Amino acid sequence: MIIDKEFMPCLEHLELQVLGTSDDVIYFVDHNLYLMGYNEAWKKFALENNGEDILERFSINCNIIDAISGDAKEFYLKKYQQAHDAKEPYTHEYECSSDSIYRKFQQTVYPLPQQRGFYITNHLSVSKPIPYEPLPFSDCYVNSQGFIVQCSHCRRVQNHHKKESWDWVPELVSHPLQNTSHTYCPPCFDFYYRG
Repeated sequence: MIIDKEFMPCLEHLELQVLGTSDDVIYFVDHNLYLMGYNEAWKKFALENNGEDILERFSINCNIIDAISGDAKEFYLKKYQQAHDAKEPYTHEYECSSDSIYRKFQQTVYPLPQQRGFYITNHLSVSKPIPYEPLPFSDCYVNSQGFIVQCSHCRRVQNHHKKESWDWVPELVSHPLQNTSHTYCPPCFDFYYRG
């Protein structure tokens, strides 16, 4: 595991050797949500999912909330604050599919003793072939400003010729383009993030 040495006393009650070898993506943040450590699965997941830049941008002592934008940022800040105040774990289910595998994860946020931060696990709960019809990339997925709008949750892409349509374009999952902008499609936002 990679852990900030000064943060180690906050984790002395945990079995770090077990967490370090877990298949679950596990990381630790302080009370201000700065990344203080992570297990090998965290790094492996990033590398297997085109996340080399994530490893560079979000290393130890970076604020994890900076990786989230818009309504989701407010949602997570609120939920983490509730877990902090109640001193109770918070659990949330989310989708994070690859180009060919539909994956659902359960995130559990455990407050650390003395409100020093959180221990966060992301457990793969569903893994099966993608249930969406795959479509090839075309100009209909580029908006008038030159951006591709992709749902951060289900990773489907807005079809700008049919505004209410969000399509599965596996090429944009396996090889994301620089001009991709992220938001939430209405079904994902309503189901996972409202309230």
